[in-house]
Amino acid sequence: MPSPLIAPRAAPWTWPHVLADGGGRELAYVAMSRARHESHVHMVAQDSRWGHDHLVWAWGQDRRQGWALDREERKTLAELYTERNRLVRSVPPDRAAELDDARRRQIAVERDAHELHEGIGRWAYTPAGHAARDPRQAAVGYDQAQKSLEQPGLGRWARHQARRQLQEATVRFDRALGTWEVTGEPYARRIEADRQDLAGKVDRLEQAQQTRAAFFEHNPDITKRVAELDRSIERETELERRRSWELLLAREKSRSITRGRHIEHDLGPGLDL
Repeated sequence: MPSPLIAPRAAPWTWPHVLADGGGRELAYVAMSRARHESHVHMVAQDSRWGHDHLVWAWGQDRRQGWALDREERKTLAELYTERNRLVRSVPPDRAAELDDARRRQIAVERDAHELHEGIGRWAYTPAGHAARDPRQAAVGYDQAQKSLEQPGLGRWARHQARRQLQEATVRFDRALGTWEVTGEPYARRIEADRQDLAGKVDRLEQAQQTRAAFFEHNPDITKRVAELDRSIERETELERRRSWELLLAREKSRSITRGRHIEHDLGPGLDL
């Protein structure tokens, strides 16, 4: 047994060897505080001076928040984007803007059809507008002639005149109706086709919006999860930017040291810069 007055030789694992690969002040403390006697730090550096400066800078950073995230198996940017895109693709698209536009067009078509049949608005001074008004006016004349013929107590001459007026009114109505069928009816059929198409489109879009609402009702947390992913993506992007900036600074510092060595070598020994 060893003498109690002589401390036994420390086991090899009580002299830890640490690779300085970042991690900040907290990880440095954890790594260096495990030793019972002494610790050894290893790092890749241009020279001892550069290594000393870089180690002082790296172990002087407070990275408790980043370390906690690393221990929680933080996802990469690619993984975050993949999950976000998958969630977004699973959501039925929002067709609200299309539905509003279809409804506005539907109202406009309904108004256009009314104005065409009344011969007003943009149809007021067009052949189609006139062709729409003429049958109504001819129908009014026909009704008046029919009522005149049906009046009691008409004499033979008055009844003859009433019959002739009714025949003339019938001819005017038939002629006006024929003009409408040639001049105005094609526009009316086109407007009616647009109205039916828009009615079907509005129905489909309303069903799509109902499907979207039902999806969110059965998946109430998806919006919250997408928002969390957006924040994580923003945070990871900022961390990537910082890491790139730190790497750039380290490279520039290494180049400066290398250029300084070349200058000292060119000037020769004994020259004080």
